Amino acid sequence: MRNLHGVNVKRVLIFTAGFGEGHNTAARNIRDALQEIASGECEAEVVDLFAQCYPRMNATLRRLYSTAINRTPHLWHCFYWILDRLTAAQDRLDGFHDVRGAMERMIRDRGADVLVTVYPVYNFAIAGLEPGVSAGVRTVTVITDSITINSVWLRAECEHYIVPNDLTATVLRNRGVPSGRIHALGFPVQTVFARSEAFGPLPDPEAGPRLLYVVNTGAARAHEVIRLLVGIPWLRLTVSVGRRPTLEAEIRRLAAVAADRVEVMGWTDEMPRLLSTHHAVISKCGGATTQEAIAARCPMIVSRVVPGQEEGNWELLRLTGGGVLATRPKEIESAVREMFADGAAKWRQMRQSLSAIARPDAALRIAGYLLGLS
Repeated sequence: MRNLHGVNVKRVLIFTAGFGEGHNTAARNIRDALQEIASGECEAEVVDLFAQCYPRMNATLRRLYSTAINRTPHLWHCFYWILDRLTAAQDRLDGFHDVRGAMERMIRDRGADVLVTVYPVYNFAIAGLEPGVSAGVRTVTVITDSITINSVWLRAECEHYIVPNDLTATVLRNRGVPSGRIHALGFPVQTVFARSEAFGPLPDPEAGPRLLYVVNTGAARAHEVIRLLVGIPWLRLTVSVGRRPTLEAEIRRLAAVAADRVEVMGWTDEMPRLLSTHHAVISKCGGATTQEAIAARCPMIVSRVVPGQEEGNWELLRLTGGGVLATRPKEIESAVREMFADGAAKWRQMRQSLSAIARPDAALRIAGYLLGLS
């Protein structure tokens, strides 16, 4: 605890890395939840020590990671499989001496009560901290993946593990983690998801279903999907293309024939609003997107699954009935038509399934748990 103006302030350091948006999303949302419920009584800081300690190498590795998952997913799957099974990798991970040193300096200079990691490699650095530095500091790992849990998350000891759901908790118990150290509090989505009234009631899909299409495939496939969806006369469509201005212009031209039913946008930071005001979403099965869709009870049409960590996200949707897999344009069109046929019967069933597993207040639950650690 730090004493600021006569008030004891708990200091929480949240360590993340820019390899997949799910890690950074989780870190920011935990920080924001701590600030929301304990303003003035808690200092929460998000830190990327890999970007600080190895800026050039980190930037290169991030580009390679993005290229691997988007262009050579099977190569990425091989790497993921090797990392899961090659216990000698721990020797390599222990070699990030600069990260450990930077962590020790942060704790010495400004103090820390709780260390939270949303990226597994940090646990190796924490395990190597000098005893005088780590004494009295609590450690928590927030696992951002579901079901398919790479062993790198568990190889270095940690006091407590927070997981997105009960199915993942079972996986950890089967891996030998004691039940008392596992807490199925949910994935920390933005706290706005916990306020169901924030965006108003979702209209009945029979009045005209609204579909969100997050484009994360190549241009040719996106063009074909748009052509097919625009051809569904009763569908209202929102298309988010991200930071791809050329593709955005192309899709605007394709959608012009149904301009009254189609909205096209580039990058957006309003995903909570979009998911909460649309009946379903087409997207790849990324960690943050999947968990936000679950929190919004917005059924998913999964257009792509990156081998490795995203396989567990799809498995979660498959097992709970909250999503369908459709990777080809015609399959996507068929999935949309089937979902909203017969008075949207399948959509209603899928939404009910997501309601059973949704934890829209997970960030607040996690924040409360961290504040309760002494």
